[in-house]
Amino acid sequence: MNMTAEINNKQLKTENEIITKLEKAHMLKEYYIALDHANLDWLPEDVQKVEDMWKSGLHVEEIAKNIKRSEKDTFLLIYDRLELGEIKARKGGIFGNE
Repeated sequence: MNMTAEINNKQLKTENEIITKLEKAHMLKEYYIALDHANLDWLPEDVQKVEDMWKSGLHVEEIAKNIKRSEKDTFLLIYDRLELGEIKARKGGIFGNE
């Protein structure tokens, strides 16, 4: 083995050892995952229904009842769609056209 290959092998071994140590340290940490208890899976047709009801001015509580989901999960979907620009903010916010 030539000198360059030997240096490269040593460097690779050192880099692999560092990566392994970092991976182990990362796995030992405990993380808090926000909203882990929320149901954030939505069917495309339900997303469309929520968007339509939002645009028609319904209160978030009424939207949630119509799609048989919690207000929390419905609010989080609405928040997501607002952040992505898929729906627009409205005068009444989550309370709709009361």
